[in-house]
Amino acid sequence: MDWKKDLAASVTEGDEIRAEELAEAALASGAPPRDMLEKGAVRGIYETGRLWQEGDYFLPDVIISIEAFNKVMEMVEPLLAGDIASTKGKVVLGSVEGDAHDLGKNIVAAMLRSSLYEVIDLGIDVGPDNADRRHNAVVNVSYLFPFDFQVAAIGIYRSATPWSVTSTAIATAGPFGYRLEPRNSRRGDSLSTLDLRLGKTFKFGRYGVAAFWEMFNALNTVNYTNYQGSKQSSVFGQPRAAFDMRRQQVGFRFDL
Repeated sequence: MDWKKDLAASVTEGDEIRAEELAEAALASGAPPRDMLEKGAVRGIYETGRLWQEGDYFLPDVIISIEAFNKVMEMVEPLLAGDIASTKGKVVLGSVEGDAHDLGKNIVAAMLRSSLYEVIDLGIDVGPDNADRRHNAVVNVSYLFPFDFQVAAIGIYRSATPWSVTSTAIATAGPFGYRLEPRNSRRGDSLSTLDLRLGKTFKFGRYGVAAFWEMFNALNTVNYTNYQGSKQSSVFGQPRAAFDMRRQQVGFRFDL
């Protein structure tokens, strides 16, 4: 049996079960994983591409061929993980926020894998990260007054982080599954705070004592976080927590 030719044909024909059986048999017989990929599955998917270009294959034919190719890749890819020479590089793919379709992405992923690129698939509806803040600003000021009084201030501004809208009532409906909207499509409130510090050093010969007073969030700004995204909640869209309000502390440091 020419397993290379048969494996390529099963991929081209979209016979996922046959492709899996041939791949298992080839591995059991000691076939090199890279040969299975390059001389079997890749040849099959290339033939699919040729038939598509010539008009002999239509979109459904391409889809089932890709599924057969991916089945072989699932078996071979882990065996190639330690073979640096097996990949040409890494490619990150994903469907943008608001797009719940993955057909085109999957076709591109299959073509890249067949060309020996490592594909990192982020999936569909890829929106901002949970910690995404578009703007961050930090201003730090310090001044030494006469008699060794030191005043320092730190002002921080950070734009809002995103949050997602969810609903258990439509768990199997809609383009975004359990979400009514794309992932992380809404944003909460921005964060701003001002911290102050007043310090004074006292000298007693070769000894010294540094005294300081600190105030965090001096303006007592309310900075909300952790917004309720469930549509079924009576507090939908409202924050469920907040960062600390104004705090103060006094400290001493002895220099001996």
